[in-house]
Amino acid sequence: MSRIPVCTVLLLSIVVTAPAAAQVAYFQAYTDPALQENVYHCGTSGTTAQVFIVLGNADVRVSAVDFHVDYPPGMVWLTDLPPDDNYTGTEWATIGQSPTGIAIAWANCCMTDGSEGPFVVMRALVYWPGSQCPCSGFTVGGYAALGKTQPSYVRDGDFAEFSAVGRTSYRSNCETAVEPSTWGRVKSLYR
Repeated sequence: MSRIPVCTVLLLSIVVTAPAAAQVAYFQAYTDPALQENVYHCGTSGTTAQVFIVLGNADVRVSAVDFHVDYPPGMVWLTDLPPDDNYTGTEWATIGQSPTGIAIAWANCCMTDGSEGPFVVMRALVYWPGSQCPCSGFTVGGYAALGKTQPSYVRDGDFAEFSAVGRTSYRSNCETAVEPSTWGRVKSLYR
């Protein structure tokens, strides 16, 4: 009877379980340029702001993306902008608009290596009319016109397409309803 060394068994168990520990690629909207807060703050009435659409955990060089954004009531979408102000117009091509579905492809000069961390794929210019700012979120979802339910990105080189998770960003300072019966009563026990 032959014996398998213990270190071989441990190595195999690490290799077999490693893919399960991989992080899932995601799209999310941020309203702060530092991409630190995944909540949004209502803007001052009559002002414009930028929303930064970010792709994270994509461990490849990304050549294209497609998605749509459900903007919350009280935030009026005006236009889509390139990832930063240094774009001159030849670095990317877009089809569509973010509220209904947008596809973005980058020129060879401007593709981003997603393994270096989350990066901005697009900015949206929005307007705050000031009439309302309800406690609802905005979600990055799939490009419905293409029949997609999830946002996706394309790897440079072989143009393989990967689905990602579309995350929701919620408004900050929203109250959480507490019912005196059911879960609210349980929460009140710990206050």
